[in-house]
Amino acid sequence: MPIAHRTRASQLIGRLAAAALAGMLAATAVAQPAPPKVVTAPVVSREIAQEAEFIGRGEAIDKVDLTARVSGYLKSQNAPSGTNVKRGDLLFQIDSDMYQAVLEARQADVAQAKASLENAQLDLKRKQELLTRQTVSQADVDTATAAEKVAAAQVAAAEAAARQAQLDVSYTKITAPFDGRIGRAQVSVGALISPTSGPLATLVKEAPIYVAFSVSDRTLIDVMQQVGTTSPQVPDGGAGAKVYVELANGTRLKQPGKIAYIDNRIDPATGAITVRAQFDNEQGLIFDGGFVDVFIQSETPVTRLLVPQTAISRDQKGSFVLVVSSDNLVQQRYVQTGSQNGTDMVILDGLREGEQVIIQGLQKVRPGATVETVAAPAPNNGTDNTATTDAAAPKTDSE
Repeated sequence: MPIAHRTRASQLIGRLAAAALAGMLAATAVAQPAPPKVVTAPVVSREIAQEAEFIGRGEAIDKVDLTARVSGYLKSQNAPSGTNVKRGDLLFQIDSDMYQAVLEARQADVAQAKASLENAQLDLKRKQELLTRQTVSQADVDTATAAEKVAAAQVAAAEAAARQAQLDVSYTKITAPFDGRIGRAQVSVGALISPTSGPLATLVKEAPIYVAFSVSDRTLIDVMQQVGTTSPQVPDGGAGAKVYVELANGTRLKQPGKIAYIDNRIDPATGAITVRAQFDNEQGLIFDGGFVDVFIQSETPVTRLLVPQTAISRDQKGSFVLVVSSDNLVQQRYVQTGSQNGTDMVILDGLREGEQVIIQGLQKVRPGATVETVAAPAPNNGTDNTATTDAAAPKTDSE
């Protein structure tokens, strides 16, 4: 092939190779993916009222099993099961005819004994007068004195028996020892009952009511400081701490309670100590034996760093967040979390105010990657500023 033809062919091949290389480079540039988009939120600082949460159980201040103190047939149930009663109200009536008859017999014995005593006193008086005239002996006077004492003792015994009979009559009426609500009756009218028959029903005072919960010794110190005391004795009725309860349906009662009692020893088996809070319970929503959540709220708000809960992830090392730096690089940051504050989480260590954390798109990125950020919408102004350890939705307030 002539040299000119070879030259033109080489130039053509060079141009084709250059075009192919340019096409490959362009295709590579087109195939380069764009940075993933993520939604970020800033780390904010806010004043919050801290809370400590515990599991509590309702305990009636007054609760009693109503039992019979005498035997007999149940004549009537005067308070229906489940009704509220007042102190002194008649609840059950036992047939009292037999006890009334015994009482009348004992009262007759008292009258007879008093008559005998009166006769013995007159006889002693006469013999004492005759002794001064020396018409009876000293032995006769001594005998009359002894008879008078025996008669007096018989009067005392008869009166004691009459009082016992009177008590037996009163025991046939079972009355309420305090205001409360009576439970289900365990016996029916007409049944033969006795002191060994067991409870007829249970009477429970529902308002006010205790809520008992256990705390660790470390938490106890915090509680005592909130109450305002340096000893487990509770001053001023526990007014120094705000205590709230949350019912089983998630309703938090608006009316706070007060610390009423702190036990005097820590249970060595659990390392916890019992604390009791008292609540008015005017609506009767706290039940004896029912479980509730107890919150002790601090008096003075504290400033804490907050991030949305959706920013928190966990692995074997602990809790972490993904932080976006100023040059849009993703950094993994392990943090120490505190309590929940509405939909946010308190951060005790690991972040600074103003840093941006990823709250959406976490599955699309990894540490060191470049991302495109989108700011999250501003939070609602009605955000709850009370820090708790409950991970449920915000609570509904109710009287």
